[in-house]
Amino acid sequence: MTRHENDSDSKDHLNISSLIKFNDIHPSEMTKDDWIDDFNNFYDTMKNNFPYFWVKERMLGYNWLDLKDGYLKRLGEADGVTDILTVFWDAVTALQDTHTSIWLPRWMSYHFREDGYFQQREPYKTIFSDEVRDANDYWKPVMNERYSERNGSGFEVLILYIKGNYVIVDGQSSWKEKYGYGTKIIAVYGTPIDSAIRETYEKDLIKWDFNRIKPYQLSITPKLFGESAVFTLETVDGKKKDVTFNASKDYGYNNIFNYPSEWLTTRVWTSKKIAYIRFRNFELDNIDEEMHEYLLAFYRKVKDYNHLIIDVRGNTGGWKQVWVDNIIAPLIKEEMTSKMFLGYRKGDYVNLFRQEAGIGKTVVKKSFDHLPPEVMNDDYTVYDFNTTVEPSGSIDFNAEISLLIDNSTWSASAAFALFCKETGFATLYGTATKGEAVSSGTIFYVLPNSKIVVRFNPCLGIDYTGSSCEEIKVQPDVYYESEVGNQNELIRYIVKELEKSA
Repeated sequence: MTRHENDSDSKDHLNISSLIKFNDIHPSEMTKDDWIDDFNNFYDTMKNNFPYFWVKERMLGYNWLDLKDGYLKRLGEADGVTDILTVFWDAVTALQDTHTSIWLPRWMSYHFREDGYFQQREPYKTIFSDEVRDANDYWKPVMNERYSERNGSGFEVLILYIKGNYVIVDGQSSWKEKYGYGTKIIAVYGTPIDSAIRETYEKDLIKWDFNRIKPYQLSITPKLFGESAVFTLETVDGKKKDVTFNASKDYGYNNIFNYPSEWLTTRVWTSKKIAYIRFRNFELDNIDEEMHEYLLAFYRKVKDYNHLIIDVRGNTGGWKQVWVDNIIAPLIKEEMTSKMFLGYRKGDYVNLFRQEAGIGKTVVKKSFDHLPPEVMNDDYTVYDFNTTVEPSGSIDFNAEISLLIDNSTWSASAAFALFCKETGFATLYGTATKGEAVSSGTIFYVLPNSKIVVRFNPCLGIDYTGSSCEEIKVQPDVYYESEVGNQNELIRYIVKELEKSA
């Protein structure tokens, strides 16, 4: 049983005005020294508050804190705002956290609405001030352009990571004749591709292949190695050649993983007594009273089936309460609790948000069989973040449940997968999730001079085993690696397995 310490903070309630301050500088008047001051302030904030330095060092082989001098050198040599923004983007991406990013001005309209969440609650109201709004209005065009330049172009071929290899699977015009379907990328600039991928930590988020024990990128695009990168190809018949692909903003590949576009998808195999339901995400906007009643009607229809398959592959998350109220509560008959925990560092900035969120029940570290080594030292405090769900009592649901997950299952959907795995609510099929299954939600930091906003994850999620969720993800009970884009393969596999055991 988990042991708790006192339920209150040992330090006084932190003062918002002492931690969130902006300097009286208009963005148009920014000097190189002002940008360097912004970076040093950002570095110090991350150094004292960011939770994942050591997790990422174990996974990817570098510690972000060691990169400071290189970024300062690049800032000193930067020629204009575009170069400066590139340095900041690289530095934020190098933190390698799915919930950490530069927050574009075009994403902020809701943050400044007087009737919106962020204007009704501190410390967000102080962060999203008129001063920050005006500054981000100034930055909007230049940041949109820089973001588009960084992420907007594609190669004439679509290169995806498939079962350990980077493979050409689609393309423009005569790509098959030029390169051949199934051709592999084996090197870039003469460096073996797996080694080169390790160095892309400033350009995109790197994933981890648990089956092959190596990092990978979902796809190879111009932003990783540049539009003029020289790749070594190996065709299906073993021939090798060096090429430079054409690159353009006009090259795009929509829905390359072939996930259904509808928010909710249902199927039934009446004769087999098997039902299927898929949720594209867990965003609140998709759930109203009518949709909730529709789901309850579906559950009642299949409540005496042998099996229900729930699919959250490609589910980009949203709000935990969506799956609590619309999946777990209607289908359980007894209370269920998933033991989840949060590791906060001692930095005042993250603890300002923790206190305002009401997270304060600490947990004795000796209660765990193991914890990440950095959490065992005094810099981290572990807090209770258990999720308990009471049955809603409206459905006598009797079917067994399977859950489908993959490497694009993350945030709130990864939390759902973790709940299912620990409590036994469902058997998990597929591949490991994307990560961050336990979190109190993202927070925001503002560069004091430029007033550019950065979003980041304030805490290290810890699962019921004491492991870092970001490090071990949520692993399936039954590993199954489908062909890319074939969403029906795993469904057919499970249906066949269920038929065998019927």
